[in-house]
Amino acid sequence: MSIKVLKHCRESQGFSIGILTNSKVCTDEWVLDSAAAHTTYQLYVGCKDDRNPSGIYGLSGDGCSKTLDCIQQIDLGLDEDEADTVNPVDNADTTDIDAEQKLKQETQTETLHEASITMHVDCDRWEMRFFYNEVQLGNSFKIKPGPMNGAYYATFAYGGNAFIASEKKVPAQYQLLLHTQEYRQ
Repeated sequence: MSIKVLKHCRESQGFSIGILTNSKVCTDEWVLDSAAAHTTYQLYVGCKDDRNPSGIYGLSGDGCSKTLDCIQQIDLGLDEDEADTVNPVDNADTTDIDAEQKLKQETQTETLHEASITMHVDCDRWEMRFFYNEVQLGNSFKIKPGPMNGAYYATFAYGGNAFIASEKKVPAQYQLLLHTQEYRQ
């Protein structure tokens, strides 16, 4: 699945692109952080001063309880203090770091206009990875097969402080570029 960021105010808006196993989830929580979603994996891009670091997260839930783990923290430079807490990605090549640095520079401006965010899910190898403008962020990582014949459902979520967004006159706007495609390396 690929999305294009048409309008986004990093000061007040966060978003996630990911997958979940419960297609009938109904929750007031961030959908990819909800136990009702069952198993999820997501790239979360937080807003400025967000208490949750931007990164790749995995959630194991059973409908009632959950465990949310940060698989890889992605330094996007959303807070000045974050520069001191960079967690380099193990075994990352220069391309990965360049993509992270480019995304970090983009997020230090008010918006991520025209950025393409993509996720690839390989259900043969049970691996997943994320891309920013066609360059991989971090490393590929293993995912668990979904409980219902391995099924996962692509999901996009966004939210934030509507007051700041309206004050800045930057309503969130995203475009779905691609939902499904057979991907072979």
